[in-house]
Amino acid sequence: MIGAAKVALLLMALLLGYRWAAAVGVLAMLVPISWQVRLYREPTHTNFQRYMLVSNPLALLIQVGSALIVGGYLG
Repeated sequence: MIGAAKVALLLMALLLGYRWAAAVGVLAMLVPISWQVRLYREPTHTNFQRYMLVSNPLALLIQVGSALIVGGYLG
């Protein structure tokens, strides 16, 4: 569900003409996926911590960027 919401926000950014924000958002989604694959292959506590340290700030980046776009502060 979280991934679907992120994709919807990135599509909204594209539809509103914020291509640079969508590109940053795509990168912010791809980086945690690589760590998620590592976590699924080797579910250790260390890999879980690394996944959380990488994915949470990038998810926040997508959310803040989307809020700025919706609020009209970017552009």
